[in-house]
Amino acid sequence: MSVTIKKCQVQDLKAIQEVSIQTFTDTFLPFNTKENIDKYVARAFTDEKLISEVNDTHSQFFFAYIGHDVCGYLKVNEYPAQTEKTIPNSLEVERIYVKKEFKRQHVGSALMEQAIQIAQAKKVKQLWLGVWEKNTVALSFYQKNGFKKESSHTFHMGDKEQTDYLMVKVL
Repeated sequence: MSVTIKKCQVQDLKAIQEVSIQTFTDTFLPFNTKENIDKYVARAFTDEKLISEVNDTHSQFFFAYIGHDVCGYLKVNEYPAQTEKTIPNSLEVERIYVKKEFKRQHVGSALMEQAIQIAQAKKVKQLWLGVWEKNTVALSFYQKNGFKKESSHTFHMGDKEQTDYLMVKVL
């Protein structure tokens, strides 16, 4: 089946939240304590925070569907909603989250293509994202999509500091 992309609205909050919590936990729990995952999820995916993000005119969310199933989502940010303010004339790919049961079905590729189309429509010169240095699956995916490591920064997972690579794709 093919992947369909649709823009999310604030009424999609519960589905965004469910995908966020499920995919974040599935991806990072094997490498972190449950306590640190729970602390992060409790802060990052609250109703209030997600409503604010969805309503931000400088951010956009898109669901990926296979049939009628939500299988993942994309979140992109324009300046000033970007999590790093040092990359000029760019679009941030803040999240590409794909449920584990839909991995290897071209969902991530369809969401990345959506991000590229948005960047081209906005005439920005580059896409960028942050990815944990130990998330080898995501690193490989981004490298295959033309992203290159530019720098790194600290990411706080509960009480642990981790290193995220900042990766850039020139358009």
